[in-house]
Amino acid sequence: MKNLLIIILLTGCMADGAVKSIDLELKPYFEEFDKMMMKETGKINRPFIGAAFVGSLNGKAVGACRIWNTGSREVLIERNFWDNASEEERENLILHELGHCALNLGHVNNYSIMNAYVLDINYFRNNRNKLIAELFNHAKLPSKVNGCIKYIE
Repeated sequence: MKNLLIIILLTGCMADGAVKSIDLELKPYFEEFDKMMMKETGKINRPFIGAAFVGSLNGKAVGACRIWNTGSREVLIERNFWDNASEEERENLILHELGHCALNLGHVNNYSIMNAYVLDINYFRNNRNKLIAELFNHAKLPSKVNGCIKYIE
């Protein structure tokens, strides 16, 4: 029994359940992100990132980036939030989650796309170009993932 438990623990993280496609409704936002990346950095340099809608996430989160120990990455978006969000809120959310998944950024406590909360619509609209430039200027190298999945909301 002890050996069986060890085998389960050792193989439990080997499976990669990451989303392997991008939901068609989210795809234009990913394509726009790539255009922004090209404009701001001169290249598109990110891993494939799957994306899907979910019924709910942990706590008050409306989006999440999951990074699997295999390196696979995915963005999950709460369907109810998306259906009721403005275009600016949607763009802010996708940029935020791709900031985690594509640029390896964490949360910050200022008026940034990487703030843990969706920015005020008017602030986002009035400062969009500056916020996008800042997002790409703070990109980091990939971080090490401990365990099966690293959740970043």
